[in-house]
Amino acid sequence: MLDALPELSELSLALEKADVTLRTAQRLLSRQPEVFAARKCNGGYHYSYAVQNKVFFGVTVDEPGWLP
Repeated sequence: MLDALPELSELSLALEKADVTLRTAQRLLSRQPEVFAARKCNGGYHYSYAVQNKVFFGVTVDEPGWLP
């Protein structure tokens, strides 16, 4: 989830621009589910870090299967 927040923040900022066109907004919005699906399959930065270091914000990670 933590990996998704920067993606959503960037999307929000891009959509808030005064010069964004409908075509650009459509492209940005249709791309986002693909990004999230790829993150679910491959894991994001924070997931990979937690699995590698066996800890995530002070919480011990026992196995890499904790992300659904």
